[in-house]
Amino acid sequence: MRQSPVENDFLEAILRGDRLRTLAVARRHFQTRGLASLYEDMITPALQELGSLWERNAISVAEEHLATALAQSAIAALYPELQWPSGVAPAVVSCVGGERHEIGARMVADLLELDGWRVLFTGGDTPTESLLAICRRAEPVLVGLSVALPMHLETAQTVIAELRAAHAGVKIIVGGGALREPSAAARLGADGSAKSARAAVTLAAAWKRLDAGPGK
Repeated sequence: MRQSPVENDFLEAILRGDRLRTLAVARRHFQTRGLASLYEDMITPALQELGSLWERNAISVAEEHLATALAQSAIAALYPELQWPSGVAPAVVSCVGGERHEIGARMVADLLELDGWRVLFTGGDTPTESLLAICRRAEPVLVGLSVALPMHLETAQTVIAELRAAHAGVKIIVGGGALREPSAAARLGADGSAKSARAAVTLAAAWKRLDAGPGK
């Protein structure tokens, strides 16, 4: 993957463990191009390259974890600068049980919230029963599930079947590295898949209940 200079700057900062530079590069991009571009055009390509470096044994597990944690800290540091709307349509975004790669799901949750959804984000490795309990409480219009590793596809299929049984009409989006084939979402029983956070928001927009009241 060919990276732009700003992506290289961000990747270099997180690889060096330089928190201040990481935040400075992220903030500069955010202030000029917005959160969606920050996520999709800078952080995502940098993390993809980070994963590639780890796969080639060019960096250690500890270095990969450190760099990912710094990327997450940059995202969190920018939250106070965002204008969060009062979301109406309820949504739940989660990683399935065993799935610990949560940063992609976090990006989806953030962009959905900024698009007017009332999002509950459960994070990584959410046990199926716990996720179903959250959904019983929230009665979501939309559920987004992240599956980065193929070994967790069976868990995702189980979660989707349980959601269908308990919540008539709920729309389910799946995403993550395990869903590279276009037919994967249909095989799992989902309504659609998204290759990016932007794509997830676009797909979900058609399902949003714009006339939902605060209590719905």
